[in-house]
Amino acid sequence: MTTAQINHNHVKVTANKGKRLGVMSITKAENAQLGLLLKYIFTNDEVYNSLPADVLRYPESLNKLANRYS
Repeated sequence: MTTAQINHNHVKVTANKGKRLGVMSITKAENAQLGLLLKYIFTNDEVYNSLPADVLRYPESLNKLANRYS
């Protein structure tokens, strides 16, 4: 079962059988900004190590994302 919804920020989120989420309808500039933020967080040890546990719930996933944007 696939579900789709648009939140108040006009970002479309889809879920396919509860396995994966996809963010759509973001601009190239927004995507580039997210990548720069991820790179900054991931490559700055002081920032990365200061992330609270409730923010860094999936460190392996952050690693995958950071590698995608590098």
